[in-house]
Amino acid sequence: MGRLRDTLNNLFTRLEVQINQISQFTDKASHQLMTPLTALKTELKYILKRERKPEEYKNTLNMLNVQTDKLISIIKSLLVIAKYSGNTESHKSVFKLSQVINDQIKPAF
Repeated sequence: MGRLRDTLNNLFTRLEVQINQISQFTDKASHQLMTPLTALKTELKYILKRERKPEEYKNTLNMLNVQTDKLISIIKSLLVIAKYSGNTESHKSVFKLSQVINDQIKPAF
């Protein structure tokens, strides 16, 4: 029973760490994606507010292009991370918990 308890505690600890890492990653990724999107939205609102000189349109379009490039770069990085994290070896297996408990209890009797 002690080994089973330790195994389950270890499993739950690892799950908690993984969930926290996923949560932190999601927060950071969301922030990184929102920054260029906010800049894009702001520039679009500015340009649509009133008629501009051709040079102002050109400047705004250049800014939109830069922000779009930043967004593409972030998304490419996320795709690379996802690709390599999918290649990590994981030791997943299906088991019957009741069988493990029975195996652990029987030697005690």
